[in-house]
Amino acid sequence: GTAWIGLTDRQTEGRWRWSTNRTLGSFNDWASGNPNNYLNAEHCVAFRREDNYKWNDIDCTEYRRAICQKR
Repeated sequence: GTAWIGLTDRQTEGRWRWSTNRTLGSFNDWASGNPNNYLNAEHCVAFRREDNYKWNDIDCTEYRRAICQKR
């Protein structure tokens, strides 16, 4: 499975921000070769089972489930 984690660089390429508008910070868990912005069209981040649940930049228009945080 694949799920969107709420991280995007839609505003500025390469500057990753969470959906809460906070910056990525120092932690990341990118899959090998990512982020790669394939075809200049990947501006959202999901984790994927195929990548051992590491992060992969994906096209934001692709339908994906989302991860939510309970408060």
